[in-house]
Amino acid sequence: MILKEMPMVIVDIETTGGRYYNHRIIEIGMIKVADGRQVDEYQALINPECLIPGPITTLTGITNDMVRDAPVFRDVHEEIYRFLEGSIFVAHNARFDYGFVKKEFERLDVRFTAKVLCSVRLSRRLFSRFKRHNLSTLMERYDIKIANRHRALDDARAVWEFFKVICDTVPEERQARAIKDIIRKPSIPPKLTTDIEGVPESPGVYFFMNEEEMPLYIGKAKNLRSRILSHFTENLHSSKEVNISQNVVRIDTVLTEGELAALLLESYFIKSQAPLYNRRSRRHWRLTALRVDTSGEYHTVQLDDYKVLGREDMPGVVAVFRTKRDAQRFLEGIAKEYQLCKTLLGLDKNRNRTGCFYHQIKQCHGACIGQEPAVKYNLRLHEAMAKHRRLSWPFDGPVMITEQNVEGTCGEVIVVDHWIIREAFRFRGEEKTPLFDCDNWFDLDAFRILYGHIKRQKNLNLKVIREEQIPVTPESAGPA
Repeated sequence: MILKEMPMVIVDIETTGGRYYNHRIIEIGMIKVADGRQVDEYQALINPECLIPGPITTLTGITNDMVRDAPVFRDVHEEIYRFLEGSIFVAHNARFDYGFVKKEFERLDVRFTAKVLCSVRLSRRLFSRFKRHNLSTLMERYDIKIANRHRALDDARAVWEFFKVICDTVPEERQARAIKDIIRKPSIPPKLTTDIEGVPESPGVYFFMNEEEMPLYIGKAKNLRSRILSHFTENLHSSKEVNISQNVVRIDTVLTEGELAALLLESYFIKSQAPLYNRRSRRHWRLTALRVDTSGEYHTVQLDDYKVLGREDMPGVVAVFRTKRDAQRFLEGIAKEYQLCKTLLGLDKNRNRTGCFYHQIKQCHGACIGQEPAVKYNLRLHEAMAKHRRLSWPFDGPVMITEQNVEGTCGEVIVVDHWIIREAFRFRGEEKTPLFDCDNWFDLDAFRILYGHIKRQKNLNLKVIREEQIPVTPESAGPA
C-alpha cells in the first residue's frame, strides 16, 4: 500500500501536558484523506475540565477562557469516532496523539482501535540522511507554510503537505516497504489464550506465563497493550522473542496510574519471581558500600560488605556497588581522573620510601609518603566524591511521591527516606492496599529508578513529610 491508496485521517492534538494518563486534550484537528486527496476536515476546542498550564498557553495560544465554553470530550466523542472510523490513524509522533485519543475514549468506556502510521518514523525511514525529523524541521526543509504552528488543524495540514512531498519524490515501492514495516501486524502466539485487545492502554506491569504457571518474562509499559503487541510482530529478531512467543499461554497484568509505580513493581517482581528471560534486576544478596574515612591526616576510603543495608547504615555512604570489584573499578577511575593515590585508596599495597609505583610514574603527587600536603590531597578526594556522590539525600526528611488519575480518586503512593522505600501502596478512594512488600533496606535497582525519576520529572507530585506523617498500610505478602 502507498500513501495515495491509503484511507487515512491525519490527526493532531494539543493537550494540557505530555502524559495521556494524567493530562487532557484541549484541541483536536483532523484531515480525512481518500484516494490521495483531502475529502474532509474537523477541528474543535475541547474543555479539559482542568486548568491549562501557563507554558501550554504560551506554546499554543490556547487560553482557559477559550475552552471555558467549549464542549468536553464526551460531548463530541461520537463525531470524532465517526470521523476516525475505518481509516488509518496518522500523526507526527503518533504514539502521543493516539495514546491521548485512546485514553479519552477509554474514560467513556468506548473501545477505539486503529492501525497507526507515525510520520516521524516514516520520515526517518525514507529520509535517513537527515538527522532531525520534527515537524518544524520538515516544514523548513520542504518550505511548508501554515498559519498557526502548534494549533491542531494547522499542524495536521503540515503533515498532509509533507505526505504530498513523499508522494511526489519517493518511488512507490519504497513507500510501500516503509509503510508495511511501520504498520506491522502482530503475529499472535499459537498457545496464547489471553485476548490482547482486551488489555487496557494503561501504565503497568505485564507477565508472560507458560503452561506450568511460571513467568517467562516480566516487563513494564506506559501503554500495556501497545508494548505487549510489540513483542509479537511478524519479524521476531531474537531467539528469546521466538521462545517467548512459542511458549506463552497467558498474559497477566497489574495496572498502575503512573510510570514510577510500574518501574518499581517490575523490579520487585523480577527479583521475587526470577522469570526465565529477564537477565537484569536479579536479586543480589550482598552489596559493597563506600565511605570516606576522615580519622587520619590523609583521608582514605572504606569498603564494607553488607547483606542488608538499612537506614541506620546510610549516613556517610558515598556510593553502593553490587560487588567489591565494581567499587574498585570506580576508585581506579577517580584515581586516574583526579590523580589520587591508589595506595591511600586501598588499591595498591606496594609502597616504599620513594612512594608508590604510581608516584614514580607521576600519576600520584606523593600523598603516600607525605610529599603532597594533606589539605590539598583531601580537598581533591572530596571533590571527586562530591561529583559522584548520588546517594546523598537531597531532602530534609522522608518524601511522599503520589501518582494519580486526573480526578485524584485513585493512584499510587511511594514513601522514600534516604533512598529506602518505607511504604508503597495504591489507593482507591479511601481504601489503601499495599503495592508490594517494603523490606525497609536499601535496594540498588530501586535507588536507580527513584534517582532517575526524581531527577527527570519536573512536575513530580512530591511532598516532604515528617516521620510521624508516614502513612501505615495493612501488611500484605504481595500486591493487592
